[in-house]
This record gives sequence, structure tokens and C-alpha cells, in this order.
Amino acid sequence: MTDLSPAAEAVIDAYHESLTRFMPHADRGTGRPLMAAVIRAAIDQVAPLHVCNTTTTRGKTRLGVRTKLLHIAAELDGAQLPSESD
Repeated sequence: MTDLSPAAEAVIDAYHESLTRFMPHADRGTGRPLMAAVIRAAIDQVAPLHVCNTTTTRGKTRLGVRTKLLHIAAELDGAQLPSESD
């Protein structure tokens, strides 16, 4: 198993904590594809691409947040991400 970033680990921990609290008899499978899908759905609602205008500071900030969340979702899916130097 590959090491996950602290952000991805926090998502997994929150997911398992919610299962324990609200569905104590639920299967404890990782559910990573589900977690990634939830993050992507939230991104589309909170920081849709059309509001990430790179000509404004606010738009650049939104794009940065969107990119970080998409990286977490990709990590949960097990996708290989390009390095920042690529």
C-alpha cells in the first residue's frame, strides 16, 4: 500500500468516523472511490472551473483550492499524479 498524504488520510479518517457514528454495522471497506466522488461533487459546487479566473487573485485562489482537492480525490482513487516539476 502506498503512503497517503495527510490530507487524504484525514478524509479516510473522517469517513470511518462517520461510519462508526452513524452506521455502526456497516462494512469497513475503505470506500476510497466513494470518497473521491464526494470530493469531486463538492468541488463542482463550491469551486466550479468557470469561477476560477486566473486574471484575478480570488480566481487564482479558487483554482488553487480546486487543484488541491482534485489531487486528494485522485490520490484516493490511486491515480498517479505528475510531479510539480513536470
